Amino acid sequence: MSTKKRKKINWAAVLSGLFIFAGIAIFFYPIVGNWYANIDRGKAITNYERQLEQMDPKEKAHELAQAQAYNRYLWGQQSGQPATPVAYKDTIKSSVMGYLDIPAIHMTKMPFYQGTTFAVLDKGLGHMQTTSIPVGGKNTRAVITGHSGIENQTLFSDAEKLKKSDVFYVSVLGQKRAYRIDNLKVVTPDRIDAIKIEANRDLVTLLTCTPIGINSHRLLVTGHRISLAEAAKDPVVARDTWSYQNKVLLISALVLMSLFLYLIVKHRKRAKL
Repeated sequence: MSTKKRKKINWAAVLSGLFIFAGIAIFFYPIVGNWYANIDRGKAITNYERQLEQMDPKEKAHELAQAQAYNRYLWGQQSGQPATPVAYKDTIKSSVMGYLDIPAIHMTKMPFYQGTTFAVLDKGLGHMQTTSIPVGGKNTRAVITGHSGIENQTLFSDAEKLKKSDVFYVSVLGQKRAYRIDNLKVVTPDRIDAIKIEANRDLVTLLTCTPIGINSHRLLVTGHRISLAEAAKDPVVARDTWSYQNKVLLISALVLMSLFLYLIVKHRKRAKL
């Protein structure tokens, strides 16, 4: 009576396979994560634009007036010229406040939401509540914040590639406004004065953490209002962006390739014995 020998499990091969699978999963996670995030943002913009289309013109005008009143109130607090208080929640009613276009870094219709809570910044950009609402006008400075270096979302990771004279666009309540970058600075988180309103100016500041991965400082990219006609005159100089996310992917790919080659060489050496 013959007995068949059981084949021994090659644990080395099993572990090698698991390592390769884990490497592939790590490699594709940022790509898949960013893809899903883009889908969610696309849905948010679609819903937002549908709401605007269905919105009563009187209601839209009321929200705009409330936002402008809120901005006057903030300027009054800073300048010592008292103005009627307006609650933040009584301005723009939609959770999506508007969206941002930055052609130079290939950002299109990136939604920004009310507030800067963790929940808000996990899904996109946020409007800093203590700053002007970006509906234009003198004596305003709106601040829009976003993460940099998040492995599954791009957001403001490429903001450091922006330069003076680049133009970005802010759309709120169906109105699009253009801003030309005239100031880029890096400050410590306690420099609240760096985002103060400037008299008679219409400003928007994009704020993100820097350096990526360390986040000890804040990058402030500020633009002043220009007409859409003026913005259209200048051709967009798009950056050949090589984002933090792409760097992570490259490193992951190199590690995975090195591991794969090592396992192949090791297997061949064992086969010769």
